[in-house]
Amino acid sequence: MHDDQEKYTPPSRVDTPVSIVKSQSSCTPIIHYSSSSTLQTPYTIYGKWQKRFIVLGAAIAALLSSVTTNIYLPVLPVLADHFNVTESKINLTITTYLVFQGVTPAILGGFTDRYGRRPTYMICLTISMLSNVGLAVSDRYVELLVIRCFQAIGVASLQALCQAVVADVITNAERGQYMALTQLAPILGPSLGALLGGTLAYLLGWRSVFMFLAISSLVILSLMLLFFPETCRRIAGDGSQPVSKVYQPLRHLIKVYRVSRTSDNHVPSDRDTDRVERQNGAAAAPILLTLSQALILFFRKELCLLTLYNGLIFGGIQAISTTIPSQFMEIYQLNTFRIGLLYLPVVGGGVIATLIIGKAMNWNFARYARKGDISALEHGRQHDLYDFPIERARIQVALPALVISIVSVAAWGWSLEKGTSIAVPCMLIFCVAFGLIGVNSAMTSLVADTHPGQAGSAAAANNIGRFGLAAIMTAAIQPLIHAVGIGLACTIISCLYILFSPLLFVVMFRGMRWRVALREKEEAREREKHGVGGANDPEQSTTG
Repeated sequence: MHDDQEKYTPPSRVDTPVSIVKSQSSCTPIIHYSSSSTLQTPYTIYGKWQKRFIVLGAAIAALLSSVTTNIYLPVLPVLADHFNVTESKINLTITTYLVFQGVTPAILGGFTDRYGRRPTYMICLTISMLSNVGLAVSDRYVELLVIRCFQAIGVASLQALCQAVVADVITNAERGQYMALTQLAPILGPSLGALLGGTLAYLLGWRSVFMFLAISSLVILSLMLLFFPETCRRIAGDGSQPVSKVYQPLRHLIKVYRVSRTSDNHVPSDRDTDRVERQNGAAAAPILLTLSQALILFFRKELCLLTLYNGLIFGGIQAISTTIPSQFMEIYQLNTFRIGLLYLPVVGGGVIATLIIGKAMNWNFARYARKGDISALEHGRQHDLYDFPIERARIQVALPALVISIVSVAAWGWSLEKGTSIAVPCMLIFCVAFGLIGVNSAMTSLVADTHPGQAGSAAAANNIGRFGLAAIMTAAIQPLIHAVGIGLACTIISCLYILFSPLLFVVMFRGMRWRVALREKEEAREREKHGVGGANDPEQSTTG
């Protein structure tokens, strides 16, 4: 019998130590990164099409989250009328929704990293289904306000889960294109949700909007139970590790049951997998630890700066989306159905941004790999980004999209202020979507790249900033428009993007140094804990 106690082993990478030196001609640090920092085994057992279907399944669930957020917008005037409340009170249901959408992933992000993706999906989708049924039968404003909070709890973590699933099964060399695919949810969701909301409210009444969401939650929950595998690497490893029944798709369990009835072959039981789960820390991890993990990550320098700026970007998206119904109804006298159609240019801009930014991220990653003479970037193998300037590779791609965002957001506001032809704001909202979604895609990918093994917690920490700032900007946009007008309000948003843009440059030029220092500190702590290493430890690899 093999001993379950394993000795401490340093991370399985072959690396040439990172060296940070000063240039003689300038004080700018020159960073030489290793040429062979690639993990030596295939990252996952899943083939190309299996990975595509896994990511697609996670993206569809994430789509429910963004549809839920925005399907509500076209019916805001109808709800204000029905519940006999002011526009500001109805907007409060959006603000509280965004607050819960930001807080919930901080709890479930650590939970999913420890207990798996499948259990988290089941909890979230069940809450989503029940809360939407409650909203469909609500008759008082207080009920609407309270149940909207539960609705947010149900869908809040679906986008973070999607990012975590991508990190589980996709290597960072391929991640740009796949991460961009997952951004189709926040891209298509606002437009598809608004279009569906306007159409359903116009044809069947506002209650049909929530019944549609309840049915959608039930369908996605059923598909997840039947087909979606557990991808959390802490539990399932590369996909070949035995797991207990709760982590197995029902389709697989049915197949195993049929085989067991017609064969004498041994079928692994839950008892066979208990030891594996204990070794991976999935079975007995205290829940309180999962609550704090996202907050711990949030206050790390690099992630905090990224999260704050990404929060401004996402907050701008939400603030602009919130203003569309009231502004176009007031200026162009459109009904709910036509207001829903106005979100279609957002789809076009977002889809094109996804395709272009995804390919650009992969191209720039490969460019830096060649520049560093990294010849071991084989297909299907994960690259250790310990000493790779991933911040530069990702943020450089985001900068052109940021410039487009700054210009188009201000121009969109002034086109409405001046009451131009409706074609002008429609074309400009296309540019707004292209720019903002492009920046968001690159930032989201960078968060996953810099936190391997903690994708769920990192995405949850990212959502704290994103939805926190989105809640503030959504609550502030309507009073700001009333005070200064839509043109100046959008100009203020563009100015915020310019004012805080140095945060991106700080991360781009200092992020790798911070990661190296943090990695060395953590490895030193592990060596001390296990009684390994000393003064001549080869892991000490930073100079200057």
